Amino acid sequence: RILRDSSSTAGPMLVQCRHPDGGWEVFQNRFSSAVSFEQNWAAYSSGFGSLTTEGDFWLGLDNVHTLLTTNSLFGAYSLRFELKAFSGQTAEAEYAKFTVDDAAAEYLMTCSGFTSPTSGLGDQFSWQSGMKF
Repeated sequence: RILRDSSSTAGPMLVQCRHPDGGWEVFQNRFSSAVSFEQNWAAYSSGFGSLTTEGDFWLGLDNVHTLLTTNSLFGAYSLRFELKAFSGQTAEAEYAKFTVDDAAAEYLMTCSGFTSPTSGLGDQFSWQSGMKF
């Protein structure tokens, strides 16, 4: 977990990061049923759960948009799904480009450049590019 300076008017935000092979900011962690993901629109916009534990959380669409737009030093952002079954089996899928627009654009998401052809998951997300959350 790090406190990232978003350099926006909202100020710094707490994000969870994983660094096994690069700096990945985690915007959803769903490990158990301790936090319900059956939430209303306001909760999905602002986020829910707790970043201070290893539990379940959703960072929030406002925060995801801020992360993807406030630091132009990194250029384009990529998206990575990491899935782990209770049995221990893992799979991942990665996309080269990922954006989320702001609330005024209803968090329009774009995703392209599937780069994990041997992941076993296949490209399960590109078809949603151009859709609103």
